[in-house]
Amino acid sequence: MGLGVPFVLVGLGIGGLIRRLGFLQRHYRAIAGVSGSVLVAIGLLLVTGAWVRVMSPLLRLVTSFEPPI
Repeated sequence: MGLGVPFVLVGLGIGGLIRRLGFLQRHYRAIAGVSGSVLVAIGLLLVTGAWVRVMSPLLRLVTSFEPPI
């Protein structure tokens, strides 16, 4: 069985995946519109230089992160 287990699991789960993708297909226009708007907003933030101010708290959080190991 060994290497076949992942393929069997994927085969069994493909029906559920197709049903879930149906939601994305039905709402594609709304998803595309929202994602396009986000891209435009990020582009405007980059052009105006405001992106640095928006991302600086996240950057401080990431730079202060120390892995536990």
